[in-house]
Amino acid sequence: MRGLCVLIVPSGEAAYEKNVSTQQDQACSYPWFQGTHGNPGWPQGIECTSGQGSQAADGLTSAVKRHGFPRSLRLNHSGDFQPVFEQANRSADRYLTVLARANGAQKPRLGLAISRKQVADATDRNRIKRLVRESFRLNQHDLGGLDFIVMARQSAVQASREVLRYSLQKHWQNQVKQCKPF
Repeated sequence: MRGLCVLIVPSGEAAYEKNVSTQQDQACSYPWFQGTHGNPGWPQGIECTSGQGSQAADGLTSAVKRHGFPRSLRLNHSGDFQPVFEQANRSADRYLTVLARANGAQKPRLGLAISRKQVADATDRNRIKRLVRESFRLNQHDLGGLDFIVMARQSAVQASREVLRYSLQKHWQNQVKQCKPF
């Protein structure tokens, strides 16, 4: 395929016209990544993936699906939070306060109330939220039909990951014992 390339010179001198191919050479279809004009510091022979993933990725995907955290397992609206705040069993330690209430369903749900007053730095708030979501996601099959709200205290900022995981594990166990009728 051929295209016409016109060079217009602003001073009005000579204008040049030339037929130029609009197709790329096969040898340098991705010249920024590899080939004769590519970056020599980059590895050669990069292959495109088929989108299927490796065996390890498939195993990870199925584990995430099994222990996922879909919207149905979240307290999304103030109407979801209000009954838990009004009639909840409370479990507290120096790092976290966990409120729980039976929801009448088969699945547990989680709400996070990590306030800026208690945890001022946004990165610390996000770290605590990630830890709580991860712990909930991994323990959701043992938590039954309960709604949980987790609130952080100021001392949670200095607590290590392991301390917060242990604290959450104790809270989950305490709340399941208190709230579930056996």
